[in-house]
Amino acid sequence: MAIESIGVSSSAASCDAVTTDAATGNGKHVGPDTSSPGTTKVTYDTVPPSTGPHFAQPAGKKFALSHWSATLSADGTKVAIQAGHRELCGDLSGAVVKAFVQEFPLTSAPEPGAP
Repeated sequence: MAIESIGVSSSAASCDAVTTDAATGNGKHVGPDTSSPGTTKVTYDTVPPSTGPHFAQPAGKKFALSHWSATLSADGTKVAIQAGHRELCGDLSGAVVKAFVQEFPLTSAPEPGAP
């Protein structure tokens, strides 16, 4: 399967223009076995980060699924409960994505119809 066949066309994907930021933190490793062994969290200037200090050892998983869900009050007029859901995976699995989306559908978002 060609990668271009996954998802929608590029014109339908609603992507922002690519941004280019000056690189910082080249070679600045933190965490165990570095000159900054007590560092447990790195705050980045951009989301997602593309440069900056980073852990010398990989933190874990390569792929992440996330969803913000909300449950309405009994009368359906306001949000009663909200929660964030995340699943981290070491490899990409369509079966995992499908199960996650079925468990946390778009309609359970706090603003499911928002643009």
